[in-house]
Amino acid sequence: MSWLSSSSDHTTKTIWRIDSTGISVMVISSANNNVIYYEFQPITFFTIDERHRYDQLMHHTELLITRMAQNLITFLKKPADNVVVVLGEPWTHSIRRHIVYKRKTPFTLTRAFIDDLVERDMKRVNQEYKRNHGNAVELLPPTYHELQIAGHPNYNAFGKVVNDVRLTYTTGFSDPGMATLLKLLIHEKTKVRMINIEFDQYQNYVMRFWKHITFPSGVIIDTSGFVTDVYIFQNNGLVQAGTLPTGLSEVRQKLAYDLGIYPTELESLLALYQKKILDEATTVKIDRELEKAYHIWERHFQKFCHTAVSHGDILDQVIWLGNETNPILSYFMNALHADPLSFPVIFGSTQVGFIHSDSILDVLHNHNHVTKLQNQDRIIVAALND
Repeated sequence: MSWLSSSSDHTTKTIWRIDSTGISVMVISSANNNVIYYEFQPITFFTIDERHRYDQLMHHTELLITRMAQNLITFLKKPADNVVVVLGEPWTHSIRRHIVYKRKTPFTLTRAFIDDLVERDMKRVNQEYKRNHGNAVELLPPTYHELQIAGHPNYNAFGKVVNDVRLTYTTGFSDPGMATLLKLLIHEKTKVRMINIEFDQYQNYVMRFWKHITFPSGVIIDTSGFVTDVYIFQNNGLVQAGTLPTGLSEVRQKLAYDLGIYPTELESLLALYQKKILDEATTVKIDRELEKAYHIWERHFQKFCHTAVSHGDILDQVIWLGNETNPILSYFMNALHADPLSFPVIFGSTQVGFIHSDSILDVLHNHNHVTKLQNQDRIIVAALND
């Protein structure tokens, strides 16, 4: 699906988002961060065999980028000025790093010093990965989380004389061959110069989006792809980000396989299921498969959250990212909400609130067209307006 509007802006930024849900491309005016062009295409798999899924993912990604690039060029009528490729799972994986630096002689702390410290640490990450796996990785721009001076958080320390620094940051890494392939593909199909194509990770935009949230601690759950992305925030900072092996696309694919139908036929069947007008035998089968999938997902989710709440911390809110009318998402949400006994285990509290992302994103955006964007892309736009 796509929409566009005419624009007199000559300076724009083109953002491609590529993950397991599909591919989106939007053109944003640098003058006011308004979205002036948008297209999203989902990636559909026709196999549940994980051995062939990566090949299918690559094949569909190439086809979609080629098709979408043609539409983009028709709109722009010229090569894009600046291109950012935002990668999500399974194209990138996040890692969290802690740096401790001490010096006997006091020194003046600067942003340049911190950047150099992180750059050297990222080189070590690459060297370690190459040593363990035989090849280097493409490291994505880092996100800084916490800066401590003398053991205490201090976010206004630049220019001060210190003896030690503790820093927490996250970065993402992806296969360099895949990153090169994506860059060459976008370069070839959109005529943009290679030097103008940058990579970033979706997590960075989620971090900036969280600054708009009124509560300091909580969880963002994105189940829309073949995996589930989870982001845990405490004291207004990201403390943990990771991926669970089951997402709604995975559940949808397996459900279609078990029912003996194509994935494209499943949506109408699920609509009947949600309206409770499906025949009893099929309803029972869908109930059984969804319950099984939910319990697998819930175990992974509980294990992931345990680290964040193991020291008595409390997560105030849970934000579900996705289409609230999706029958599978509704099932997962209702199943988790209906079991208050699990709250102390997962969230550290019995008073956790559950919010669908639309209630926040609708407040943040006043541009009428933006409501047509996928929620992940609405988060990117919100982050750009930070």
